[in-house]
Amino acid sequence: MSNWLVISVILLGLYAALRILLGIFFANIYELKTLKLKKGTAKPAYYHSFSILIPAYNEGKSIRDSVLSALNLDYDNFEVIVINDGSHDDTLNRLRTVQLEYPNLVIADQTNGGKSVALNNALINYAQYELIMVLDADSILSADALTRMNRYFQDRRVLAAAANVRIKEAPHFIEYVQRVEYFVSYYLKNSEIPLNIEYIIGGIGSCFRRDCLLKAGGYDSDTVTEDIDLTMKLLAYYGNTTYKFVYANDVIAYTPAVHTFHELLNQRLRWKYGRFKALIKYRAMIFNLNPKYSLSLSFWKLPKIWLEEFLMFLEPGFICLALFCLVQYGDFSTYISLVLLYGAYASFAVLNAEKLTLKERMIFFLTAPMAFLFLEVISLVDYLSLIRCLLHQDEIFKQESSWEHVER
Repeated sequence: MSNWLVISVILLGLYAALRILLGIFFANIYELKTLKLKKGTAKPAYYHSFSILIPAYNEGKSIRDSVLSALNLDYDNFEVIVINDGSHDDTLNRLRTVQLEYPNLVIADQTNGGKSVALNNALINYAQYELIMVLDADSILSADALTRMNRYFQDRRVLAAAANVRIKEAPHFIEYVQRVEYFVSYYLKNSEIPLNIEYIIGGIGSCFRRDCLLKAGGYDSDTVTEDIDLTMKLLAYYGNTTYKFVYANDVIAYTPAVHTFHELLNQRLRWKYGRFKALIKYRAMIFNLNPKYSLSLSFWKLPKIWLEEFLMFLEPGFICLALFCLVQYGDFSTYISLVLLYGAYASFAVLNAEKLTLKERMIFFLTAPMAFLFLEVISLVDYLSLIRCLLHQDEIFKQESSWEHVER
């Protein structure tokens, strides 16, 4: 029995270590591949036109900053469309004030219908340009976001591109945990592109070809995570062999952190509900031999998501086994290895990060050895979210387009 315990802990540790090492390896491959694209000074062959869509519901406190960050982008050919989804605070009044300063701002005012309905309204009835970029009303874009995003779409096979999202400010522990998580997870996103397994083009700063969105039918309204659902809808419709779903790691967007453990739990529960819904809805892609899907997506990534959720359910048992081995044999090697690996992972993420002040970079390097602890907090949140999903499975199928707000 004791040998089985030891072997179980060793195998789990090896899996975690292999995942990190492969993540670093493939992330660096993609970083090197896009280095010329990011650093190149040559003018692109073509300048696309962009329609930036900002859906908003009761975002009076943040809407001005978000809209101004879009209106003042360092690019020539774009439009900004804000969809006020029946807000009952001062969102619309603040938008009208901004419109006085920037008459080119387009405001679409509609009765409350949910985020997906708002985005479809703008996509079908207002957007005029080739590429659609989506921005949350509490988030902001870096000034060169469109200039850099334009370079990725020089490749006509690129259908969608995710932006690199960072936490705006993190003065407290739970917020800093999210900041570290975003750095590490978005660095890991680099590794998905060489393997062709990208399946989430996140909502903040995400960019799509407008004609492809319209042909696929736009956003569905039966989900609380419209970005996950849309990506899988596009994958199901177009596949990922002829078309490309990429990560624009130098296109930076900033979003606020949630401020308490309870808010974080509610946010991640919503995300998990939405991901389960999308995976079930588009389950036909799993183990699908249709050549429009890469084997790495249909036979590796999508099944692995289910496997990792199962392993997460068993995680408390593995932790107890690891603690038992630690006490029984006094072997700290597994823990030390994981701490070092996660610390190295966080350091790589910061080393390759752009647009960081010297102070921010130094703080990240100094706290990198604690990355394992920070990510364990997120693991606890994910585990609790999983348990709640299992206890309320019927809620997965009752979802409708809705709004998520961060307390400020």
